Amino acid sequence: MSHTTGSASTRCTSCVARVNAVCPHGDRCLLQNVGPESGTQYAHLVPRALAQDDELMNKLEWYWGMTRRSLNFDTCYNMFPCGNAFHALHNALKWGLLPSDDIVAQYHDSLTRVHSEFYAERTKFPDISNGNFSYRFLPLRDMEAVTITRHLRIPTPENPMGPSDTVMHFFPFDTMPLLTSHIHPKFAIFELGRQISALPMDLKIKLINATPILCSISDIYRAWSETPPAEFLAYKVFNPHPDDEDDDEDEDCSDAGTIPRRKLAPQKKSRPSGKTGVRALRIIRDRVGFRDRSLRVKEWVDKTQLALKAPPSPPSSLQLSDSPSQSRNTDITATSPCPANDYPAGLGSNVPVDLPDAEVLFEIESCSQKRLLDGEDPASKKQKTSVDEP
Repeated sequence: MSHTTGSASTRCTSCVARVNAVCPHGDRCLLQNVGPESGTQYAHLVPRALAQDDELMNKLEWYWGMTRRSLNFDTCYNMFPCGNAFHALHNALKWGLLPSDDIVAQYHDSLTRVHSEFYAERTKFPDISNGNFSYRFLPLRDMEAVTITRHLRIPTPENPMGPSDTVMHFFPFDTMPLLTSHIHPKFAIFELGRQISALPMDLKIKLINATPILCSISDIYRAWSETPPAEFLAYKVFNPHPDDEDDDEDEDCSDAGTIPRRKLAPQKKSRPSGKTGVRALRIIRDRVGFRDRSLRVKEWVDKTQLALKAPPSPPSSLQLSDSPSQSRNTDITATSPCPANDYPAGLGSNVPVDLPDAEVLFEIESCSQKRLLDGEDPASKKQKTSVDEP
C-alpha cells in the first residue's frame, strides 16, 4: 500500500486506523522501529493487486474454509507499517517473513499426503485466532548490500535519540531479533511461498539448504494453489449466492471502493474421461535437504509408458480419502517395451531404475513419443526434431 501517513489517498483511512489498533508497535516500522516522521508506509504483505485474480481468490477462499468473495487483502491482518525502502524491497521479492516453526507445523500437518505430494482439505484448515505472532526476517535475494538500522526505543522531545539508541544489522541478518506482529500467519505463509516459487532454482536450493523449514512452506503454498474439486462453485456452503458477483464488502473494510474488483475467471469445463491430451511427467531427484533422498514426483499421469507401480488417484472430491501416513512408492518402471535410446540414461525397457543425483526432466506427449528436455543427447534431439516436423 503506497500510502504515507498523513498524505492524501484514495485508500480507506479506517483500514490504517484498524492496523494501528491491532499492531503491537502501533504506527512504527516493523523492521526499523521508526515512526511516521521517518516516512513509514502501510504495506500489504500479500499484494492487494492479487485480489483481482478471481481464480486465485477462489482457491484461497476454498482451502481457507471461507465463503466465496469474503477474502479481502485490505484486512488489517495483511497490512503493517514499514519504512519506504523496505516496502519497495518487499514488493521486489527481496525479503519475507517466516512464521515460527510451531505455526508452520500446524498448517503443514493439516495437509493430506499422497506419495511425495501434499494436498489441502477445506475442512482441515487450522483455526488460528488473530493475535500477535513471532516472525523471523528472511532475506531472499540481493540483500547483501542492505543494512537495517533499528531503533531500540521511542524518542521523546525531552529524550531524543542518541548513538547508543540504534543498532545496525548486516546481511545475513542473523542478529535481527524475532519480530512481533499482528499479521496473520496464513498471509505470511502464502506470500513467502509465492516469493520462493518466483526465485531461480539455484537460489531456491540455497535457501532451503540454509532454512529447511522452507520446504514445508513450499508444500503448503503448492497445496493452496491447487485447483479446487470439480463443481466446487455449486457447493452451497462455499458459494451461497452464486448469482451475486458484486458483493465486495467484508467486515474488515466496509468501504467497497477501496477493494480491487475481482476479474472473474471463466469456469473451466472438465475434460472428458479418456482424453488426457498433452501431459507432463516431471521426475526430479532431490538435490536439497528435504526429508529423504527419494525421487519427488511433481506430476504423474496414467496412460503413459512411465508410471508408478501402484499409481493412486489424485484428490478430486470434497474429501480426500488417502491417509497422510500412506507410504510412498517411488520406484519407476517402464510399462511397455520401447527402444533403449528413447529413455534417459539408465532407463531401460521394463527395468526399474535408480536415477543418479542429477535433475532429470522429460515430457511424455503420448504413449509412443517421449522427449528428454534437459540434457538430451544428440540422437534423441534428432529424433525429437523429426517427431515435431509436420
